[in-house]
Amino acid sequence: MENPKFSIIIPARNEEDYIARTIKSTRNQTYQPLETIVVANSCNDETARVARDLGVNVLETETPGISHAKNLGTSIAKGDVYVYCDSDSVMRPDLLKTITKYLEKGYTSGKARIWSLEPGLKGKLVFSYVDFTARLLANFPFFDSGFGALIFSTKSHFDGLVNKYGYGWNENTKVGEDLDFAYRSKRIGRFAYIKETGIKTSMRRYDKYGVLKCFWHDAKCFVKPEFSSRDRHQD
Repeated sequence: MENPKFSIIIPARNEEDYIARTIKSTRNQTYQPLETIVVANSCNDETARVARDLGVNVLETETPGISHAKNLGTSIAKGDVYVYCDSDSVMRPDLLKTITKYLEKGYTSGKARIWSLEPGLKGKLVFSYVDFTARLLANFPFFDSGFGALIFSTKSHFDGLVNKYGYGWNENTKVGEDLDFAYRSKRIGRFAYIKETGIKTSMRRYDKYGVLKCFWHDAKCFVKPEFSSRDRHQD
């Protein structure tokens, strides 16, 4: 794919404190996106206003659920490639340019490496483990690739998921929608793990719930069918 046009889709629920940094990081890309879409998902704060003040396309929905927000943003996206970025994350400037190189190699979807947005040893240790897990799982085509705060998909790949499963992002999945997306993506195309660049994301989840509890939760998403797609074992 030469000179792909990127649509960056940011689902955001009550993210008025983070969303401006995320949007600004999309504008600092060395390879500029076609558009940035923020989906204000069942918000009761100023997320939508902050995003509009920065001049991006904003959709508002009262329907909760991150998968619904991602599907809604995709429905109006005009790009050749969809990039789904968590709203408490900052993209490194070379990320879109690096994704183009993976597309040239024949990858149709993938995820990017994560670093901590905040300084400190805990963040380094947490995301070093996350990186190790992602590298390991990348070698196994019938497993997902661990959770992803940034996932990309070509339009044709996304359409392929819809044709095969009836949906792109699974709105019946309460948690682990990224694990489900990666798992199904590996079944219809080449799924990349971008190691050399990626995003910085907030540690707030780990600070709120604790590292061990978060890792246990992610492990349940990995092994329990009820925590991911109801179609996970169907084909």
